[in-house]
Amino acid sequence: EEVEKADTDKSTASYLIPNGTDTYKLLVVGDGDTVGLTKYGADLQGKITEVWFDPDIETLKGDFIQGTKIQEVSIDGAKSASADIFYNYIGSMVHFGPQVENIVMGQYMSRLKTITVDSDNQSYMAADNALYTKDGKTLLKVARNNEGVFKTLTSCETIEASALCQCNKLTEIILGINVKTLGRRVLEATNAGSIKVAEGNPYFKSVDGVLFTADGSQLVFYPTGKEDKTYTIPDGVTRVADMGIYNNRHLEELNGPANVMTVSEYGFSDNTALKKLTLQADLTGSNAGMMAGSYNLD
Repeated sequence: EEVEKADTDKSTASYLIPNGTDTYKLLVVGDGDTVGLTKYGADLQGKITEVWFDPDIETLKGDFIQGTKIQEVSIDGAKSASADIFYNYIGSMVHFGPQVENIVMGQYMSRLKTITVDSDNQSYMAADNALYTKDGKTLLKVARNNEGVFKTLTSCETIEASALCQCNKLTEIILGINVKTLGRRVLEATNAGSIKVAEGNPYFKSVDGVLFTADGSQLVFYPTGKEDKTYTIPDGVTRVADMGIYNNRHLEELNGPANVMTVSEYGFSDNTALKKLTLQADLTGSNAGMMAGSYNLD
């Protein structure tokens, strides 16, 4: 029984089919792309619990599943899936079929726990509920509800921007031996208490759970969940990265090194427990957002 059809002037259309007591399955049919598909009214949108995509659709684009209660999304026909498809997706699972060639996974997938990819897919692979390029060299996205310890694959060389963003159930993150490039704000709001680096990595090192470049000149990331009350940035550190010491709720006292240091954008921001900042030398490159949100400083 067809309940309602969403208006669209494209070659695709969506239909709602009853699949239970006052719940519906969303059928997206047609070919080409889904640009132009619209959401149903708030009352119906919140009653959608399943989705099926016509295998003739090549590109999934648009926020038409936002506000639904869909728990599993399986993309078995489309070749491309854009970030807005997953925007505010509250389901727990995403699966990509063998034909998918282009994936952009957005933010705010607060309940995502499982990412799987068909073994015959030539562009992507999944491991430990994380999405990688097929060769395992680039980590694209980690499911936000991953728990415990997460370690990148040995083959991984690059972690894309925001790949681990908001993975706040992780307790420890381990960068593999070949990781050499980190995208912007890759560890933002992870809540892990420790960032470690595999022995032999020539690009990064970990000291007491804090991430530095291998030569110690840049503090890359102070863990959001690290519970120490006091921290002294080691001498020799000349730069604190963007969001390098960010959003920690435990740190009360922060001491700078003896040498001149540059603090990047939001380098010391949103540390709400921070009461004291002591600098032994000048800062360079300071910016308006450097201390934003660290509002308890004396």
